[in-house]
Amino acid sequence: MGLAGGLGAAEPPQETGPAGLSTTSASPTWSSYLDYAYVYVSADAPALQARLKEYASEAGIPLRRYIEEYFETLAPLEAHSDEAETRRKAVAYLLDYLATRRPESLETAALVIRELRPRLERPENRFWYHYIHANLALEKGYAQDFTDEILEMWLQVVVPLESLYGTLDALSLSDAPNSGFAAALPYLYENIARLILIRSQLRGLDREMDPLGAVIRLLADGRIGGQPDVIPREASSRAYLDRIVTRLAGPESDDGSLTFTLALFEAARRHEQARALLAEQGLGDETIRAMRSSASAYESAIKRAITVQGSCAVYTRVLRQIGELYAARQRLGVDPEIEMPFSIEGAIDVYAHMHASLDGEWQRLGYRTRPRSEYVDAMHGLWEEIQEASLNAADFFLTRAVEQPHRADEYSRNAATLYTRYLSFFERFATDAGKEGIPDSAYFAAFEAARGVGDAYLSYARRPSGSEVELGTQRYHTALYLFPFDREVWPALTAALGRHGREARYGELVRPIADRIAHSRAVQGWIESREPHAAEIAVLRRALSDTLVLMYLGFADSRGLDELETELEELIERQVRLREEVAELTRRRDGLRYQPAGEEPDPASPAEGELQGPALERDLASVARELSDRTAVLERVEQQISARSRALPIYRETLGTEDLVAALRTQRDHALHALLRRMYHEARF
Repeated sequence: MGLAGGLGAAEPPQETGPAGLSTTSASPTWSSYLDYAYVYVSADAPALQARLKEYASEAGIPLRRYIEEYFETLAPLEAHSDEAETRRKAVAYLLDYLATRRPESLETAALVIRELRPRLERPENRFWYHYIHANLALEKGYAQDFTDEILEMWLQVVVPLESLYGTLDALSLSDAPNSGFAAALPYLYENIARLILIRSQLRGLDREMDPLGAVIRLLADGRIGGQPDVIPREASSRAYLDRIVTRLAGPESDDGSLTFTLALFEAARRHEQARALLAEQGLGDETIRAMRSSASAYESAIKRAITVQGSCAVYTRVLRQIGELYAARQRLGVDPEIEMPFSIEGAIDVYAHMHASLDGEWQRLGYRTRPRSEYVDAMHGLWEEIQEASLNAADFFLTRAVEQPHRADEYSRNAATLYTRYLSFFERFATDAGKEGIPDSAYFAAFEAARGVGDAYLSYARRPSGSEVELGTQRYHTALYLFPFDREVWPALTAALGRHGREARYGELVRPIADRIAHSRAVQGWIESREPHAAEIAVLRRALSDTLVLMYLGFADSRGLDELETELEELIERQVRLREEVAELTRRRDGLRYQPAGEEPDPASPAEGELQGPALERDLASVARELSDRTAVLERVEQQISARSRALPIYRETLGTEDLVAALRTQRDHALHALLRRMYHEARF
């Protein structure tokens, strides 16, 4: 049975006598069930209807007809009505209201129970008096009256009965239960808990409930679920109560506000329903309605937030739904209109407020009873939802730019704006003083945003302006600074520079980044300590330390590796030819230089008579120059072969590191996020 269902307790004993209603007397069956209505009055409407139907079958008459024929027709003709009958009549009208939602029945129940005001010294009378009026306050939306009735019920009924309950060996189940009403205490606990936690929320009560937080904590202190022989623990509201109390005392509270906790709990419940529908049905009509309902509930929750703690809790959750919505739009290719009364700017404002108090009086923001570590964790959680919502929304617009080329420029600029806002957010707080409040994943997300701006203007936009091309080029450079291990960004920067005719600046721009990695103490320590993925990082650092590999990264790609290897083979073939030419030229030079006087000329030499005197010297000089040129070319080719033979294996090794980017993007707890943080602050400060 669900939390809103009836209690799984034993039924009151049935009295002997006629099963049906006598037109001259009350029904003993209904009298018995009305006397023990505190056992099942907390049931939700469907469960209560089923239970009343069973009782009607036993009594031989439905409750509504019993009310009409006995309480409204026969009972007024009697000389006088005792307080038990008055109480039963009020309870009967209350049950009719709870089962049918007839407000007139509740009004009548309240009028009837007021007749017992002179008899409120009896705990049973006082319980039903306040219980009925609490339901009436809910029906009318009177939050303060509801709270007052609950507090009166607790102080005037529960507290006095608690001192008696321990002396009872069993529940009093007689037709005159007043003497043993203290035995009903476990049910009173359940009724009060469900009235506060469940029925108030079903009736939309979302204000002025904070004084009841103390009652909820007392109920959780061994009262609910504490009498398993009376109410089995699984039939009690213990699990639900524990979740609420945990929220009240936890980091997602609003300085202990019960009003806020219940509102956020309801919003989160609706969010889970919407998420389940999204997974099952996509962005269908039912899912959209559920998302709108969830957004409305989150709006109610943030209106009830008094402290920054509460605002942080709401934004952390609602931004997750916004991110889920954009991801679903992108995945499913549909774009339904769902108004979200929240903005990323609002979340950034909340974060800024928390950041300003990070080294100050952060307890004043609602975290008075929480350790500082939980305050920092809350900042991290809010940041991560800001970054994910920003990136998901930007990715959605880039997808639309591909799907609708005629609007590519518009969508690309929307994406670039979202990426730029996150970058500004990151740069604002990623300082040496503020880095404690930033999660490790923020640094790779900043890389994603920087690269996203470059992609938006240079890959997705069809007609970017000159300033947009320049900005995109700058952002590719920023991306390399933040995460130099993405092989795709290096050629992207080269291509971007080419749009300005400035490819020659590639080396000037990237050399400082490569040098920073080559000499980074953070990277060296990571590798030496054999941290996760140290082998891949070592490969990439070695690649960035090699000038030729660095050029390959910018001007080649994985598909050009075969071409580079072919060029190396051609260089080796050229080396062989050059060596042969150098050997031949060396032989000719030596032959001319050491030829004896009067010796027959070499057949390959000029005709006889042309090697005498100055002619011989000119030929020797010509061969020497050609030999020198060929030797120089050979040396350059051998240097190229040596460099490429060294660089190509290193470059080839980098081709196995592409998975790092995907892993960091999908795993926000990936170990390398910590390395990026160290590298960023090492270079910046």
